[in-house]
Amino acid sequence: MLKKILAQISIILIIFSFNSILAAEKCSPDLEMNKGNTSLNSEIDSSEKGEIFVFFDQSTTMKGFTVDQPGQENLYVNIVDDIQQIAENIGSDIIYQNFGNEINPMQDRDVAKVKTPKFYDCSGSSVACNNQSSTIQEIFKIAEELPEATHIVVTHLSLQDRQLVGSESKQIRNPLTSILKKGKSIGIIGVMNSYNGTIDSIPQKNGEYIKYLDAESRPFYILVIGNQKNINRIKADIVENHFSSNQENFKYALITSSPILQNLNVNKLIEETNMPAKLSREDEFNFSYIDDYLPIYRFTGDKNTELKFKINNDDIIVKGSTGVSNFSITEKVWTTNKIKCKDIKSWNEANFGELSTITQNKDELVIDLFTKKPLKKLFRGIRYFYKVDVYAEKPGDSSEKEFSNWSVNSSEIDDFTQTNPVTFKTLNLEKFVSILNAVSGDTFKKTLIASFAVNFNLEK
Repeated sequence: MLKKILAQISIILIIFSFNSILAAEKCSPDLEMNKGNTSLNSEIDSSEKGEIFVFFDQSTTMKGFTVDQPGQENLYVNIVDDIQQIAENIGSDIIYQNFGNEINPMQDRDVAKVKTPKFYDCSGSSVACNNQSSTIQEIFKIAEELPEATHIVVTHLSLQDRQLVGSESKQIRNPLTSILKKGKSIGIIGVMNSYNGTIDSIPQKNGEYIKYLDAESRPFYILVIGNQKNINRIKADIVENHFSSNQENFKYALITSSPILQNLNVNKLIEETNMPAKLSREDEFNFSYIDDYLPIYRFTGDKNTELKFKINNDDIIVKGSTGVSNFSITEKVWTTNKIKCKDIKSWNEANFGELSTITQNKDELVIDLFTKKPLKKLFRGIRYFYKVDVYAEKPGDSSEKEFSNWSVNSSEIDDFTQTNPVTFKTLNLEKFVSILNAVSGDTFKKTLIASFAVNFNLEK
């Protein structure tokens, strides 16, 4: 027993001595860790339920969603039920309102009427009923004033040109900018649905407006403004209930000030496998973290050593968001003429200019190391320490592409209507989404998503 205890103590002492030697070695230069924002996408996750505001578009053109079209499935009625149930599940107080030319409160018992044609009957003058416009910008103001609440808007989302330019455009942009700056997000859920009614206020090239009665299908939209948890909950419930097997008639986009999911270094998510597998077979290969933050790939290589650092997009991009259209890297290099770590007394910072390139495809982000200055052009017999910081520079515009085939511009809608379409598109939808993306871009800040280093010497 005594021998066993002494043996265990000896092993512990050997390990301690080895670690002390490593600690004394100058195998890395003195580094200033740029940890960026370590709390990316960290909305307050509270179990407490908050207020939910639900707005139903009451303009007469919405009536067509409540009237069945023979031979087609009508999801509108069911999804109205879903929204009511979801609101009850995620909210403490539910406030229902309708809107058209103005916003009006609703009694809870009146929500059932939203599923009936009568709810959309206009009681005003014929002039007023034929010239309805959406006051959706007023809803955005309410969301700005009550940022901790969740706001759900059910609407056709067709907007006239005047609402998307000049001062009226600012009534949309300004509150949405404020909402995103407060860390909230905007979800757009689109559902292609059967339609049996009148589409009004269609602008013509001559300046007049006409109606269209021959559409058999048309999309409606659910805008959700609030925290991503509730937005994702609403989206997930609708998908599960109606689109689990086929999402051909479903579209979704998430607009946020930060489409970045996380900094990979914070939870030490960078691994050996981010580099090519054969790198681990190089002489003296070692993978470790320093300061529990920076991963270092250490090895002895040659001019043919492949160095490609890959990041899965799903690890850094918020799912369903606009994504990131532009990434960048910053690079630093240090050198020493001492090959063995135990011999290194100091490192010298070097200026090699740009060394590597960064590219993105639909699946991953790739940093191709030493493409601008290949390893074969570096001096042999020198140890190199090369540190890379990876940044997201600009949000993407994938949401515009997602909804483009459901959108028609005012300059095109006259010709589009003349084709007698059975499926009718949404006026200026792409322009509206473009405004949301612009707002997202205005509130986006350059974001550090990953840092790593390679520590190597090249064989002569």
